[in-house]
Amino acid sequence: MEKTMQMVNSSKVENVMKAARMHTLGKPLVVEKDVPIPTLGSDDLLIEVKAVHVAQYHKSALIDGEHSYPFYTTSLPAILGMAGAGIIAKVGDNLLGFQEGERVYVNPILTCGNCEYCIEGKPGLCDMWVLQGYFALFTPNGIPLLEQYPGGFAQYMKVPARSVVRIPDNVSFDHAVRFNYVGTAYEGLKSGGLSPGDTVLINGATGTMGTDATLLSLAMGATKVITVGRSAERLTRIKQVNPERIYTIDVTQESISERIKEITKGKGVNVYLDALGYSAGQTPPINSVMECIGNLRKNGTAVFIGALSGQKISYDYGSFVGLNIKITGSCWYNNESVLELMEMASGGTLKFDDYETHLFSLDEVNEALDFASQRSGGLNNTVVRP
Repeated sequence: MEKTMQMVNSSKVENVMKAARMHTLGKPLVVEKDVPIPTLGSDDLLIEVKAVHVAQYHKSALIDGEHSYPFYTTSLPAILGMAGAGIIAKVGDNLLGFQEGERVYVNPILTCGNCEYCIEGKPGLCDMWVLQGYFALFTPNGIPLLEQYPGGFAQYMKVPARSVVRIPDNVSFDHAVRFNYVGTAYEGLKSGGLSPGDTVLINGATGTMGTDATLLSLAMGATKVITVGRSAERLTRIKQVNPERIYTIDVTQESISERIKEITKGKGVNVYLDALGYSAGQTPPINSVMECIGNLRKNGTAVFIGALSGQKISYDYGSFVGLNIKITGSCWYNNESVLELMEMASGGTLKFDDYETHLFSLDEVNEALDFASQRSGGLNNTVVRP
């Protein structure tokens, strides 16, 4: 495990670095050795990048530009790579309380930092929010932030100091970068009011975010976690994490409603988390979403964190009133949630034992994107180590 204070002499930081840059949308990234190191602002940190997570959909979304939400690119060439972790190499002039050598996770969300939503700790609602190392979604408002803060497929990345959270000694960089998706799932489960003893239903459970939500549900005290997916092999693999508390539903073989009624003895589930992803050319499985909503118990909550943009859902008006059903969305997470997750991981409540980490060098970044795009299940943790 990495030591807490791996000291870095900032005077030895060169003016150029190795980085993987996108020159053309739809083309592989190009690894270059003479990219200028970003110039720090007075409230910024320079991070020596040790790990970047690559999710299943990153090749289709980042490289090929296939996204269910409207997106806007930064100017090219651009350094991509979202959700990095590393060591503080240099501290901006205005900053106190940071030391070179500290191990930190970078929350990739970039915002204005000053609007009512940022102040309330809801950065995903800021009109300028973008994800560092990604593209702008929904509106181009945040593109200036992407121009100012390149991504993590590089030896060094510049980040606003407010973006980082310190990593405990016993949490590795390779696991910390997974918090990008763990954090989104965690915020969703908190929005759903998950309490110890609850039954949780997760649609899209074998994908990156759905798998994280499954492990988090166990860590947060759910006694039954019902996982819905389309691959018998991946469902079997995720059930093996905790056979006593995890139940599976293969939508290609079983009725969602009948299986939930069997598992819950007809009561339904307390929290339904929809983590369905998007694949180009796939028929959106909106029917499974409606079936899952229909199996909420009284006072149950459905939370949407997935990517089925443009799909319509409906629910009986009287059921909202008579059953006290709640349906909501959850967009990203704040650093308070990351701190909670760091404590859970450090204390052993949130376990990473079942992840199978696959490591790639920066020179192998395109191979990493190809490997992750095989969609072999969320228990695979693909990491690029610049």
